[in-house]
Amino acid sequence: MAKGIDVSAYQGNIDWRAVKASGIDFAIIRAGFGVSAGQIDSKFNRNVQEAKNAGLHIGAYWFLYALNEAQAIQNADAFASVLARWKGYFDYPVAADYEYDSDNYAARCGVSISKDLRTRIIFKFCERMEQHGYYCSNYMNPDYISKVNYQQLARFDLWLAYWGASNPTRECGMWQSSSKGQVPGIKGNVDMDTSYRNYPDIIRGGALNHLTKAQEPVQDDPEVPVMPPPEEQEPTKRIEKYTVVRGDTLSAIAQRYGTSYLRIAKDNGIANPNLIYPGQVLTINT
Repeated sequence: MAKGIDVSAYQGNIDWRAVKASGIDFAIIRAGFGVSAGQIDSKFNRNVQEAKNAGLHIGAYWFLYALNEAQAIQNADAFASVLARWKGYFDYPVAADYEYDSDNYAARCGVSISKDLRTRIIFKFCERMEQHGYYCSNYMNPDYISKVNYQQLARFDLWLAYWGASNPTRECGMWQSSSKGQVPGIKGNVDMDTSYRNYPDIIRGGALNHLTKAQEPVQDDPEVPVMPPPEEQEPTKRIEKYTVVRGDTLSAIAQRYGTSYLRIAKDNGIANPNLIYPGQVLTINT
């Protein structure tokens, strides 16, 4: 077993050397969301380079917003585009993250996501990532396992989210056991994970994720970056307007735009982040 975490821009600037020194072996890093590579997580490139320089094994995940199989493929292609800059760095799986806000987004677009359609969207995304050469898994909690035709997705490893238990409720490749972990080098809470498979050997041995047995990007001198600092390719900061609809929460809106709910609340003078209403127009700084 290996001890890990999963992170996104919500964790801010992480001290990855402190994380590694605390005993964390791997990190699954959010790459972005939706159909466009422009929706890259604002900390993704920094997290990849610094986590790898610190000696951690790494994987990545993508939050799906798709109304059909064609958009599932667009999500996967955007994910692969974001990963392309770091080919040969990921020795843990790349994961599909389809959950409640994925369904809420579809509902806001007037699309009712059935169990069959949800299954086909996730399958098409994972299949497309395999076509891009990656080892793909699915992030799901027990509730969402019941919302898909799970046997059709069983060929992809399960990354099970089940908090507050002493053991996972079913066989899985990775288990997310808590959303409130405390790890040196990270301010605030972070998701905690356990891996039950030797993914570095499996992925490198299978020449997946653009890795080979002889390919290892980490250098001996930890002070030397694994590659020259690339030109910044993250999207230009911009201001957008969003109109709240029934069922929205600030946290869900923040995740869609790659920011934090506290930032949105502050920018819009919202005293109680739990209190927003349909028709309210929010200014989103992304």
